[in-house]
Amino acid sequence: MKKTVAAAIAIALSGVLFPSASASAAAAGPLKVLTGEGTAICPKGSVCLYAYPDYNAGHPKGLIWAVSGSVPKLSTYKNPDNNAASLYVRTSSKYFVMAYEDENYRGDYIPLGGTPIRDLRKNRDVYSEGTNDHPHKRPFANVISSVRFAEVEVTS
Repeated sequence: MKKTVAAAIAIALSGVLFPSASASAAAAGPLKVLTGEGTAICPKGSVCLYAYPDYNAGHPKGLIWAVSGSVPKLSTYKNPDNNAASLYVRTSSKYFVMAYEDENYRGDYIPLGGTPIRDLRKNRDVYSEGTNDHPHKRPFANVISSVRFAEVEVTS
């Protein structure tokens, strides 16, 4: 099977650690606000944004924003806008997910594959609109303002 990521490119142009957690959903829709630490709390089908590095390690009441669909303005929810220090990806391979620096899927972005990011303060490949072939390295902590899920078309 051959996966086509043309839809994801078009969009770009426009482990269980510390399993203690208590889930307290505070928002309806594609984003739930949880508290806890570790990756076990991250619901299947979500990208979890953590307030602290290492998935809130040492912060049992640290906020976690579980995003399960596209959110153009994280600022409409309880504090996730520009507050993520780490993230964990627990989505299906049928989705291509990107985190953007600006609202409405604009500005610099990072593609989120299945690799968790323990510390967004460290340098990583960051892409700019229109230059998806030429990433630059920089931290991406405390800048995520929107998250986009795009279904990947699978053809045989």
